[in-house]
Amino acid sequence: MNTRSAERVPERPRTKNVLRRWLIPEVAIFVPVAVSVAVWLIPGESYALRGFAARPSLTFGTVLPVLMWYLWITILVHVARRSGAQLAARLHTKSRRGYEPNPDTSKRAKRVGLLVLTSLATIGVAHAVTTAGSLSGILTALESSQANQLSESLTGSAGIATLRYTAAIAAPYSIMLLAQGITRWPLVVWNVLLLLTNALFSSRLSLIMAIIVAAYILTNAFPGFRIRWVAVAIPASLCALALVFFNYSRNANFYKGFGIDDPLSMSFYQFAAYLGTPFQVSLGVSEAMQSSRVEIGGNVLQLLTPTFLRPETPEAVVTASKYPVPVDVAGNLTTNSAFADVASNYGFAGLIAATLVYVIAGFVFGALARQTNALSLIPGVLLYCFAETWRIFLFPQGIVVYLILAAVGVHLIERLGTTGRRSSSSGLVNANFTAYRA
Repeated sequence: MNTRSAERVPERPRTKNVLRRWLIPEVAIFVPVAVSVAVWLIPGESYALRGFAARPSLTFGTVLPVLMWYLWITILVHVARRSGAQLAARLHTKSRRGYEPNPDTSKRAKRVGLLVLTSLATIGVAHAVTTAGSLSGILTALESSQANQLSESLTGSAGIATLRYTAAIAAPYSIMLLAQGITRWPLVVWNVLLLLTNALFSSRLSLIMAIIVAAYILTNAFPGFRIRWVAVAIPASLCALALVFFNYSRNANFYKGFGIDDPLSMSFYQFAAYLGTPFQVSLGVSEAMQSSRVEIGGNVLQLLTPTFLRPETPEAVVTASKYPVPVDVAGNLTTNSAFADVASNYGFAGLIAATLVYVIAGFVFGALARQTNALSLIPGVLLYCFAETWRIFLFPQGIVVYLILAAVGVHLIERLGTTGRRSSSSGLVNANFTAYRA
């Protein structure tokens, strides 16, 4: 009898997790781009309701550069993600030799980390509410369908107001720790309230980011995590209603001027313009580049510089120089695809530099993809950036840089509060890492 074979413990069957297979950078890039193309193909032209009045011609020369760039970064990100995951798995195998974590201390450290995130989010949201003139001022703006005034009351520069975006990662992290039995409901409810309050300041970005981060870290922390479609329907419906409400509170008066009175129709036209315009602008920029009607060029280093380190430019100048090429698009639509934003200002050199950023982000995503501590928030934030590629090159934005730094800072706090013998080669690969086969 083979003793080694008899002592071998049967390997647990690998369960299929459809949601996890979808929450990867490649899918996050490709699916929204495909949706944008599909919505653009719906007939209809109107600056007010569709975001453009005339469509560029669909020719091989205009369509190919757009689709090839998105396809190219999707392939490269896939390779980079798998490479990062394989490297992290090897480092994890080395760092686990002779080490067992202290679960109690680790839980305590995570609680402290969550409290830090919650405190930052509370300070930021409280500052925003105070600046807006208290809760009564917010309710008054909502009742008068003037919610845009709330965001206008906050300065766009980096400062205390930036801390309110911490709610986008604090709420998901609190939900994960609740599922792990590390924290309790009151702190989760408070973080969700902070997130919803921040969303009132015309910050739907933080709400959508929080949903993506939450979905990612839950499927990451619990390999057997399942979501029944019936259970998804309720929160998805509530989220859709919330988006309808936020859109109505901001734009009701605008759409009423065109004879559109019901909130659902307003949301339809809002999303039709929002989803279809990026492909419209991408085609316009591609057509201009092919015909060489204008000279495109710019400082690529500025493209890679975080927005809070760039010199401020007057809003009027930004609006006038958004696209140095002729593009048929409504002036109020400013986030119109990563391809258009990069190519129209930095040309082919900018597209190459942006591709490099995507590759690095894909590698980092793979390297941290199976963390179950505060570092798991970084792939979640990066996943949101990948998902926004169809409309904006988001990685250099100040909010993204801040959230990544906040996650790293909280992880360092967690490490300081966690005892146990660690290998010096472990680096950022924490004992909470779950082995992953790409």
